[in-house]
Amino acid sequence: MPDLDADDEKGLSWNAGHTRVRAAKTTNKVRYYSDWLPTAEEARADLASKMAATPVSETQTFREAFEDYLEMRSHEESTKRTYINTFNQRFGKLAKKRISSLRISDFTSIYKEMETEGKAGQTIKQLHNTAVWSFKAARSNNWANVPGWIEDIVLPKGAKPKKRSGFDQPDAESLLTTFENSDAELRWVLAITLGCRPSEVRGLCWENVHLDAEHPYIYMTSKVVPVKGEGQVFFNTLKSENAHRNLYLTPEMVRLFKAQRRKQARLRRAGMPMFTDSKGNTPDLVFTQENGRPLTDTVERRAWKKIIDSSGVDYKAPYSMRHTAATHMLTPEENGGLGLAEAQTAAMLGHSDSSGRFTHNQYVDLVEGIKKTAAAKMAERESSRRARRLNDSKTIGQLHATEFEDANGTLLRTEYKDDEGNVVRVVLTDTEENTEAVTTR
Repeated sequence: MPDLDADDEKGLSWNAGHTRVRAAKTTNKVRYYSDWLPTAEEARADLASKMAATPVSETQTFREAFEDYLEMRSHEESTKRTYINTFNQRFGKLAKKRISSLRISDFTSIYKEMETEGKAGQTIKQLHNTAVWSFKAARSNNWANVPGWIEDIVLPKGAKPKKRSGFDQPDAESLLTTFENSDAELRWVLAITLGCRPSEVRGLCWENVHLDAEHPYIYMTSKVVPVKGEGQVFFNTLKSENAHRNLYLTPEMVRLFKAQRRKQARLRRAGMPMFTDSKGNTPDLVFTQENGRPLTDTVERRAWKKIIDSSGVDYKAPYSMRHTAATHMLTPEENGGLGLAEAQTAAMLGHSDSSGRFTHNQYVDLVEGIKKTAAAKMAERESSRRARRLNDSKTIGQLHATEFEDANGTLLRTEYKDDEGNVVRVVLTDTEENTEAVTTR
């Protein structure tokens, strides 16, 4: 096995060193486990044994280093495919080059191109880390002449990340009304009220829908995503451990789930087949097309466009419904929201950071904006109320009203005088009602 220095060990101990891990889920109170995933040490040892039969030379390519890195990381299959697709898209021209022949300019030109395209700095950094880890994997395997400058590349700042944007309350209410006339009402409601990800909704199975429980709930634990060359593939895992979560249902949601189950039963009796993906999985999906296949991005976009056109709201991507749900959860009750804490919202949304810090960073600007808008509306209503009260009071006989305020502009009292300047009425309260006079002539 190749010797590793401290820096290599730090960079390659991805799987918590000596700790073995495995995936787990609970269905109907029964705990199921996957096979144990190898530790970083075991993965390195296995890779070293394979490399022992390969002569050390300068023929190792950037792609081979990247593939070695993936093998040592022990990623979930769906995550691994995401890395591969990104590598092919951005580093495709470098993939067949010997790693010892690569130059700093090869990478900086790619990163500059991404910045020109408007990619965020974090996106550029994530791609660069893939190169860094690949180089480390090559060094750990004693490849010849692996450059050491990869960690020292100065990355461009990139574009500022796009602000999370959901629908405001009036638009959200318009959408909910429009959903009622759609045969896809349930899946839209799950997105805009519970913040479910599109892939989670598509991968929801009936075995994880518990309508007869004391508090009906759904258990989010699977997803359906497109895989290049394989179509829609079912994965019984989500992007993080915290994404596996229970979401409790309202009575209206329970009614919609029961209606969906009856609809699907009718389609089954009419001959709709069960879906089987390229890996042989046959999940009993809650949401399918009428041919039994899972929903796709194309199908969803068409349905969503009809919803937007019918509701009359400005177009936003379907994922904006998740941002809408998050904003509503975080918005204080006095501003029309649920007033949940950031950690509670993170748990509802399935964010990997359960402390709520990530949730705060993503949505604090939106929530603050809602608070300011609400304050402005309240100030406008108060101003209108005060003007209406003043106009009404001046019509009382031939009395003349004078208002007295404190330094903050708060109304303390209103005095009413006759034509001779005598005070005939004093009102000490700041309300719309015609309060009882405490001082009279």
